Amino acid sequence: MDPLLQPPLRVQTERNPKSLSTQEAQEAVENFIADYKNRTSGEGASSEDAAGGVLLSQLSRLRDGLKDA
Repeated sequence: MDPLLQPPLRVQTERNPKSLSTQEAQEAVENFIADYKNRTSGEGASSEDAAGGVLLSQLSRLRDGLKDA
């Protein structure tokens, strides 16, 4: 098969998944948001652009949902 037509590799699941509390998940999302903002602002791109704005919006909604849980 042509290498360009090969299906993507599947991500394998962990055999022993790590238990994660709601608080830990919320902190992980907040840390990712802060890191993402730092990375995108350093490249001269605005975090308000279409893709970045949508991503940040969805992550913020996830974070807020974890706060309510």
